[in-house]
Amino acid sequence: MIGKVYEDIDKNFEKYVKELQQYLSQPSISATGEGIEETAQMTAEYIRRLGSKDVRLVRFKDGHPIVYGTITSKNAEKTLVLYNMYDVQPPEPLEEWISPPFAARIVDGKVIARGAVNTKGPVMGMFKGLESYLNVYGEFPVNLVFIIEGEEELGSPHIPEFVKMYEDDLKKCDAVYMHGNDQEEDDTPAVHLGVKGLLYFEMEAEMGSRDVHGSLATIVPNPVWKLVWVLKTMKDESNRILIKGIYDDVRPPTNEEIEMVKDIAARKDLQKFKEFLGIKEFRGDLQGLDLYIENYFKPTLNIDGIVSGYTGPGTKTLVPAKARIKMDIRLVPNMTSEKVWTLVQNHMKEHGFNDIKLIKRSAYEWARAPPSSHIAKSVINSLKQLGYNPLVYPTLEGSAPFYIFSKPPLNLPFVLAGFAYGFLAHAPNEYIKITQYRESIRLMATILENFKSS
Repeated sequence: MIGKVYEDIDKNFEKYVKELQQYLSQPSISATGEGIEETAQMTAEYIRRLGSKDVRLVRFKDGHPIVYGTITSKNAEKTLVLYNMYDVQPPEPLEEWISPPFAARIVDGKVIARGAVNTKGPVMGMFKGLESYLNVYGEFPVNLVFIIEGEEELGSPHIPEFVKMYEDDLKKCDAVYMHGNDQEEDDTPAVHLGVKGLLYFEMEAEMGSRDVHGSLATIVPNPVWKLVWVLKTMKDESNRILIKGIYDDVRPPTNEEIEMVKDIAARKDLQKFKEFLGIKEFRGDLQGLDLYIENYFKPTLNIDGIVSGYTGPGTKTLVPAKARIKMDIRLVPNMTSEKVWTLVQNHMKEHGFNDIKLIKRSAYEWARAPPSSHIAKSVINSLKQLGYNPLVYPTLEGSAPFYIFSKPPLNLPFVLAGFAYGFLAHAPNEYIKITQYRESIRLMATILENFKSS
């Protein structure tokens, strides 16, 4: 019967592509707020067209709205939460785009735009899959709850507040699914059963009230050197994190997780991956199963950026007055952001860096869904039904606020899957292939059908 839905998708596909371009042409940059209100309204209208009578923009005092709506079906026994995001990262550097980032032009079978893959493209694929299902059957087989936020790229600061507001309703749901960009370079789809947690913070050193001439470096302290010395105490040359206690709670992978990773290692082409990343070797010459265990089950301490001094053209010698480093730590089971933040603070005190200002910017926890959960089985079976042999990952390397749903009080399994190759997310020339978009639409309709009977 689902074949009739696929026929409807094919019949309407040209229109669906135009709607994708329209959605991507609307900026929705969470960092600046550009286009956020307009995109939230557009998103709400798409949900309204699917039959939601209560769709609304849930607003917060100092943030972007969450688009929330529900659809109740007559004989449905299950309720599926469809979580996603309508916000995107800034498009800079603009000069590296081969097509303007919000023109959403089709180039060589790809729609090029900021948000094409992360994740306004998949959001539109989700909407269109639901639309074609509705066109054929007139009703959904399960109840639906839409939670589409506009602050994921800012660390989802208001999702916890939102869940508290609607906790009683959300407790009645059965699972959470995110229609995303989980596809390999060779177009093999992937399913992610979890995410790492995240602690994002800054270290700031201020050694004077103004920048001074570089000749005074003999007597004026340089805040950049101060932060370099801090960094030297936090990680050694083998990449081991030196913050005392950071590995204490790290859970080793289970046998089931190891089996997933073995399948990944056997099927992935690491040489092609290195070529795509533009690197000659992985850190520490990691390879095979060891590389994947490191990537999925170990925490990171990463430098995201260093801001200080003069970096323009030509020569300008100076001693900067201020320096700032942006850093993140990815968290794995059973680490918590609160404890790790305390460990970072203790590390600074123990090494005498009391004059360095620590600023916590955002944090959220790790999440895992068991492969035996009904949503995981529905997604995996749907991909197989479409003719694919998906890679099943125990976790995503990155982070998202899945824990808000998967941990108490909701305790809902949360799974991420989809079509579109996502390694140009946040980068110039982000794209989604037209063929991937079609499969994204087909997948959403298939998941809907399979979740009903899982």
